Amino acid sequence: MPMLDILREFVNFRREVVERRTIYLLNNARDDLHKQIALYAATSTVDEVVRTIAHRATPTKLDRD
Repeated sequence: MPMLDILREFVNFRREVVERRTIYLLNNARDDLHKQIALYAATSTVDEVVRTIAHRATPTKLDRD
Protein backbone atom coordinates (compact mmCIF):
# COMPACT_ATOMS: atom_id res chain seq x y z
CA MET A 1 0.00 0.00 0.00
CA PRO A 2 1.49 3.35 -0.99
CA MET A 3 2.36 5.84 1.70
CA LEU A 4 -0.20 8.37 0.44
CA ASP A 5 -3.02 5.83 0.87
CA ILE A 6 -1.84 5.00 4.37
CA LEU A 7 -1.86 8.69 5.29
CA ARG A 8 -5.34 9.15 3.81
CA GLU A 9 -6.68 6.23 5.82
CA PHE A 10 -5.06 7.55 8.98
CA VAL A 11 -6.49 11.05 8.46
CA ASN A 12 -9.94 9.58 7.77
CA PHE A 13 -9.70 7.46 10.90
CA ARG A 14 -8.64 10.42 13.05
CA ARG A 15 -11.41 12.57 11.57
CA GLU A 16 -13.97 9.90 12.49
CA VAL A 17 -12.57 9.59 16.02
CA VAL A 18 -12.68 13.34 16.57
CA GLU A 19 -16.21 13.55 15.14
CA ARG A 20 -17.49 10.76 17.40
CA ARG A 21 -15.82 12.24 20.46
CA THR A 22 -17.23 15.69 19.68
CA ILE A 23 -20.75 14.31 19.27
CA TYR A 24 -20.39 12.37 22.53
CA LEU A 25 -19.21 15.46 24.42
CA LEU A 26 -21.94 17.60 22.86
CA ASN A 27 -24.63 15.12 23.91
CA ASN A 28 -23.24 15.05 27.46
CA ALA A 29 -23.21 18.84 27.58
CA ARG A 30 -26.83 18.93 26.37
CA ASP A 31 -27.84 16.39 29.03
CA ASP A 32 -26.09 18.41 31.74
CA LEU A 33 -27.76 21.61 30.55
CA HIS A 34 -31.15 19.91 30.57
CA LYS A 35 -30.57 18.79 34.17
CA GLN A 36 -29.43 22.26 35.22
CA ILE A 37 -32.49 23.88 33.65
CA ALA A 38 -34.79 21.41 35.40
CA LEU A 39 -33.05 22.00 38.73
CA TYR A 40 -33.31 25.76 38.29
CA ALA A 41 -37.01 25.50 37.43
CA ALA A 42 -37.65 23.31 40.46
CA THR A 43 -35.74 25.51 42.90
CA SER A 44 -37.13 28.77 41.55
CA THR A 45 -40.73 27.71 42.23
CA VAL A 46 -40.24 25.99 45.58
CA ASP A 47 -40.97 29.15 47.58
CA GLU A 48 -44.18 29.76 45.65
CA VAL A 49 -45.38 26.19 46.13
CA VAL A 50 -44.62 26.26 49.87
CA ARG A 51 -46.34 29.64 50.24
CA THR A 52 -49.43 28.36 48.41
CA ILE A 53 -49.67 25.29 50.61
CA ALA A 54 -49.06 27.22 53.83
CA HIS A 55 -51.64 29.93 53.08
CA ARG A 56 -54.37 27.68 51.80
CA ALA A 57 -57.70 29.20 52.84
CA THR A 58 -59.87 26.08 53.11
CA PRO A 59 -58.88 22.55 54.01
CA THR A 60 -59.34 19.92 51.35
CA LYS A 61 -61.23 16.68 51.72
CA LEU A 62 -57.95 14.87 52.30
CA ASP A 63 -57.26 17.06 55.35
CA ARG A 64 -60.51 15.94 57.00
CA ASP A 65 -59.92 12.19 56.50
